[in-house]
Amino acid sequence: MFWTLCVPHCGRANRLVTSAMQAWNETEHLSNRPDVAHLRFVEIVQSICLTAVAAITFIVLAWWFLPSADVVLSDIWSTMNANTALGLLLCALGVVIGQRSHAQTTDILSLGAGLAAATLAAGALVSHLTGYPSWLDAWSVVGVDSTENGRMSIAAALYLLPTGLAIAAWSLPIRKWQRLAEALATLTLAQALIMLGAHVFGAWSLFQGGEKALTDTLTLVSIILLTSAVMIRHLRSGMYQLIIGLGIGSAFLRIGLPWMFVLPFLIVLVALATVQHGGLDIRYTAALTAAFASLITLLFSLNIAKKLNGLEAELRSQSLTDPLTGLHNRRGFEILGEQRFHEAKRSRENVALLFFDIDGLKQVNDRFGHDVGSRLIKDFADLLTHKFRHSDVLGRLGGDEFAVLVHDGDDAEACVKQLEQAAETTNIESSRPYVIEFSVGIEYGSPRTGDTLLDLITRADNSMYLRKRAKRESSRWLGDTAAVDPAR
Repeated sequence: MFWTLCVPHCGRANRLVTSAMQAWNETEHLSNRPDVAHLRFVEIVQSICLTAVAAITFIVLAWWFLPSADVVLSDIWSTMNANTALGLLLCALGVVIGQRSHAQTTDILSLGAGLAAATLAAGALVSHLTGYPSWLDAWSVVGVDSTENGRMSIAAALYLLPTGLAIAAWSLPIRKWQRLAEALATLTLAQALIMLGAHVFGAWSLFQGGEKALTDTLTLVSIILLTSAVMIRHLRSGMYQLIIGLGIGSAFLRIGLPWMFVLPFLIVLVALATVQHGGLDIRYTAALTAAFASLITLLFSLNIAKKLNGLEAELRSQSLTDPLTGLHNRRGFEILGEQRFHEAKRSRENVALLFFDIDGLKQVNDRFGHDVGSRLIKDFADLLTHKFRHSDVLGRLGGDEFAVLVHDGDDAEACVKQLEQAAETTNIESSRPYVIEFSVGIEYGSPRTGDTLLDLITRADNSMYLRKRAKRESSRWLGDTAAVDPAR
């Protein structure tokens, strides 16, 4: 309907559409940019995670290779074997080096660290599959009876292989390799979550070897820390950049992200506890778990939808509102006025279109500045707001021009007289360096005519101009206190 009004102005409409599309593209680009504050925060978290991984793996390697270390260190450090510790340390170093300036030296070092970690993991997987130890398993078992003590677990090897390859792919200055790195990092996250789930629920049969594949708590903590650092590395670009973006979707993603990881584990833990301690049949537990998960998903989705609808309404209001006066802008007035105009036609009621122009705004701007002129515009808009009803549509069409669509056209003249009286009272009581005076044109529409809202606006504008010219020709305005006809 709005476009129907704009058909006579196709050239202008095309320019407006082009401008709107450019603004939309700029806004979309802005929304996808990372939030600097959140980026700095996650970088601090990343530094803490990498420092913790380095500290843990250094202590573990010291326990394995320094003869006197077992005197001062607890046996808990021996639960992580040397190969796993070295692989984790190489990955941590690869992340640190890879985030520095992309010089050839740093790229080579990051590539080497990632490939070395992946090689250790691949060697362990081959040993597990074939049953034969390799030299990679034996180098770190000096003084230990079996090379199996030097071989990393299947779970750790399955984690370190994609992690090392992802870090190696970062250092290659080719775009498709960056996409591969992102895919491998996603696989790394999946492996870490599977290991966490297997550890929490005792589901080690997911990995070949059952309990032999068990990853100790120290290794699991290091893997979670390293995974956090790896994923934070991908927040600067790619699809994971949405997590710290400036857009509305990114804000809601940050709200829901912790629950996406915590709630599934909590729901399953409650279900298992019900089966083990409550004696409830597994089928009933599965039914209750599914219902509970669905309910939580529904409540979360409703909350998100409510917030998004509120933001959409706010954005829509801003796009239809004049920021200075709080009235509808031209677009808002045409959209809402057209709707009200057709409602009046359906109910067979008369409407009136009042077109206002503030007298002397140009002279106020020239003499006192645009800030004072803006205050004059705001004061006049306040008078319109107080003297017309909520059912009437008020708008600032641009500059010093205002329009009001009166729902009951028979009251238009009375409304104008009340507005004139209110302006006189304000001028007497006010100490402002200007007076509020205006010219107005009134046009009526009825269901019997084929007029459109645009027709009424055009005729009311012409009527206002004729009255304004008549006032100018019959009166002589005084300098600072009189309103002078603005240039048209």
